[in-house]
Parts: sequence; C-alpha cells; structure tokens
Amino acid sequence: MIGRLYDAINRRDFAFAYALWSRYGAASGQSYTEFKSGYATTDHVTIHTKSGPIEGAAGSSYGCVPIVLLAVETNSTTRTFAGAYLLRRSNGMPGGDSNWRIERATMKVLDHIVQPGSEEASQLLDTATCP
Repeated sequence: MIGRLYDAINRRDFAFAYALWSRYGAASGQSYTEFKSGYATTDHVTIHTKSGPIEGAAGSSYGCVPIVLLAVETNSTTRTFAGAYLLRRSNGMPGGDSNWRIERATMKVLDHIVQPGSEEASQLLDTATCP
C-alpha cells in the first residue's frame, strides 16, 4: 500500500496518491490542492518499509508500516524522512471499503541523509512507533 502511494507520487499521479488516504483523502489533513503542492519540488522518492503488526477492532483491521524515505528535490537536494503509517481496512461491513487506506502518518525530517536499505534505515524501521 505505501509502495503504491510513493509509486503514484513518483509518476506525479497525485489524484491516485491522495485517494489512498481514508475519507477520500481528508485523512491526510490537507485539501487535494495542498497535498499536490507539497510535492511541487519533489523529483522522486525512494522508500524502505517494513511490515508491522496487524490488529483488529470493531469491524476493522489496522496495520502499521514503518518507513524511511529519501526525497530528491528538483534542485538535486535530498532530505530523509522517517516514521510510520497507520493503515485501516473495513472487514466486510456492508457498504464499507475493503481496501487498505491510510488513516494517519507520523513523519519527521532527519538532520542527515539515510539511504533506504542501509543498516541505519533498518534500525529506524525497527524503532518506529505507529501513529
């Protein structure tokens, strides 16, 4: 799911990326215009994720996906982000969406570059806290 999000961003398909968030994108905390503008200077991103636990509650399943993200800007500068996404899926409720959607995310900018796939990235994934 998170791979699909950043694949869409790399393709500049912001409408698809926005729709992966719960409540038709509203769970991102941004309007579609704000969401799209947030990637205006992003050339591409590379991610490193790890599957987290999946738990069930009141007709839904929740999954946590820790992530390390390297963003390359159009001016060739790079920034690294680390955090986690909380995913939600409705479990067969009539009229419900049975696809995973992004419910929340906590991301912070790191003060140094971390390459996805590196030992440091793996350590960050292992210590990530789900929102």
